[in-house]
Amino acid sequence: RAAGFRQWLKEKHPSTRLIGELPGGDLGRARAALAGLLGGNANTAVFASSDELALGVLAEVRKAGGIVVS
Repeated sequence: RAAGFRQWLKEKHPSTRLIGELPGGDLGRARAALAGLLGGNANTAVFASSDELALGVLAEVRKAGGIVVS
């Protein structure tokens, strides 16, 4: 999924900069890594490769005071 997303982003939104990729499979590690990214960047979008990781993203964005649009 990640490779397909990167290819789609490159083709459809070439001016969008991917600022990083977080570890998948371990919700705790992913949430901690995302918290670090949210603290230092004005991110506008997050792509999650599973439902469990997407729920973790939502929790961290809300905890950081971000706005969630689905």
